[in-house]
Amino acid sequence: MNTSSLRLPSLRRWQAFILAALLASLSVQADWVNLTGAETAVNILEIRIDETGVTVGLEMYINDVDRWRANGQIGLTVFADGQALSQEVLLEEQRNRVDRLSPYAGMIDPRTRREIPGPPKDKRVLYTKLHYPFDELPSQVTFSPPEDERGAHVLSIGFLSYHGAAPINDFRHLAQPETLHLNWDDPWFSQFENRNLKRHHRWPQMSFMYIEPREVRHEILVRVRDLMEWTQDAPDLHARLTEEDQEALKRDARKYFDTVNPLRIDGELSQASTFRAEFLNIGTTGLEVVQPDTAIDASAAIMGVSLSHWR
Repeated sequence: MNTSSLRLPSLRRWQAFILAALLASLSVQADWVNLTGAETAVNILEIRIDETGVTVGLEMYINDVDRWRANGQIGLTVFADGQALSQEVLLEEQRNRVDRLSPYAGMIDPRTRREIPGPPKDKRVLYTKLHYPFDELPSQVTFSPPEDERGAHVLSIGFLSYHGAAPINDFRHLAQPETLHLNWDDPWFSQFENRNLKRHHRWPQMSFMYIEPREVRHEILVRVRDLMEWTQDAPDLHARLTEEDQEALKRDARKYFDTVNPLRIDGELSQASTFRAEFLNIGTTGLEVVQPDTAIDASAAIMGVSLSHWR
């Protein structure tokens, strides 16, 4: 990282800096909210991809079960490099749908003046677990939802997808065939052709600077995989990090950022007064703090670092 240099401004400029910092703080620190409403779709897909193939957890709305079935199969077709994959049903049972956060359900949309829909009142679903095995690792996969007799995709489907442990998209609607390009070397960078199908926290590194009357604070979000590459001689980038491993990596992070992240205030080199670090996962509502006794996947987790400089 390049050296950061801050010159404390005059009172008027300082007040402007403070206002900007407060506004930035409000926008960055507020919980992220998904505005698509896809988490309340009557049908829900959770798609997971690994070296064995595509595994799908499908919550079929009880009134849509017949519309999902065609020619003795579930009407979700998966193509790998253009070739349709065989479909295996691993599990099928009636359940209640999973409750998912929907902060705007029931409110009036100011644009349409209509009530924002929530999940269906009838919670019954037919849960089906499907597997589509790979013969070889494809460069892309395409997901095609059920069609009616006219070839139209008419079912309400919300979906999430993961490549290994890395989330690919936030909850979105699957309303047409969608193609996902797979990065087998680093699944973090697997992405859909449709640019609307992406996750909110998609950058591997993010940096925020806060300026307050007695404190300058630098907050950093960095992928654990990248941090391990920067600080370790032979990192296991696919490791499951234990609580002990996590504490060791926090110590490595402090040494690293103390060395490569110099900050100057009024021209003087400043050493961080305090250092804090937390491990985070990308969840359906934004970043979620990992509990200390939980192992994390180095390929998908994030470390949040806060360096405070007191004046």
